[in-house]
Amino acid sequence: MSGLRRAVFLDRDGTLMDDTGYVHRPEQVHLLPGVSAALRQLRAAGFFLAVVTNQSGVARGLFSEDDVHATDAHLLACLQAEGAHIDRFLHCPHHPSQGIVSRYAVTCDCRKPRPGLLRAVAESHGIDLTKSWMVGDRREDVLAGAAAGCRTIFLEPEPSVTGMGEETPRCVDLAAAATHILAVSRGKPAPPIGGSRSILICLPSWVGDTVMTTPALRACRAAAPDARITLQGSEPALVTLREAGLHDAERPISKGVRARVRAARALWNEHYDVAVLFPNSVGVALTARLGGVSHLVGYDRDRRGLLLDTAVPPLRGTGTRNAKGFLAACMVDLYLHLVEAAGAPTVGRALQLGVGAEVVAQIDGTLA
Repeated sequence: MSGLRRAVFLDRDGTLMDDTGYVHRPEQVHLLPGVSAALRQLRAAGFFLAVVTNQSGVARGLFSEDDVHATDAHLLACLQAEGAHIDRFLHCPHHPSQGIVSRYAVTCDCRKPRPGLLRAVAESHGIDLTKSWMVGDRREDVLAGAAAGCRTIFLEPEPSVTGMGEETPRCVDLAAAATHILAVSRGKPAPPIGGSRSILICLPSWVGDTVMTTPALRACRAAAPDARITLQGSEPALVTLREAGLHDAERPISKGVRARVRAARALWNEHYDVAVLFPNSVGVALTARLGGVSHLVGYDRDRRGLLLDTAVPPLRGTGTRNAKGFLAACMVDLYLHLVEAAGAPTVGRALQLGVGAEVVAQIDGTLA
């Protein structure tokens, strides 16, 4: 079993998109909030993602299997437009008692709560069901996952359904479910941005890259509105964000061993709950670790992963390759992907540049 992959099996309607009842047309597809970000996190962690859905409307004569495929294709296109992906779609068209189309009015093993769909995916794609998860908003989803030998999560925006069992976690949405799955798979507590009182954001060295962090900073502020957010970086980087209103304090830092030691001592005295490390630097990670920051979040590259509590696999994209060979769609997406992994859902992608009166005066003086 050691060579098999892990999977997250997902219900479709009510889990990934609105459930308006017998959804069967592409224009009825509306993604639920946070779904794309959650799928990106799970896939980046190595999970195979499969949608397994009951579509009894086929048996009831309400729509055809071609309609199901067209709806799935549009759902996939919507997810891919936001950088997410589903590896496999599988549905059950049957109903044993209410089907009016004879070939679908049968008792089968693929209609949840039976585990046939999950087992079919496992056999086709080399999935270890004992290391996989089933996530859905109906009792049938949980029962199917349990019957297949998976761990299960019940999506419950409002407490109402009983009989799930104490062993089944309940999450308000897929974003919360993904956070739970990733935390369990790492064997560590969930990334604490949402519940943090003090957050350290380590900025990139280049001013241009620093501007690209502003959507990620807004996500952190939205996830932890009452936390004290401190930016650590070079003076030019700090000046770039000074008027943006996204942080509460600043910590200038210089290069060199002595500067790093002083910074670590200062961090130790200030007691940060979490640090988000935008620079891909062992030195930055080591400074935060020596400074006693409780939880470090960063990309797992250049041997820095051993220093991190949440080591995020690098996001791959279709953009240009930089000097270090890192292929990415956009720096904005890199930074957003990192804070999403730390529990801060994206709230927008617009860039923000704050330029104070002092900087304006310097520019005017240079141009004069």
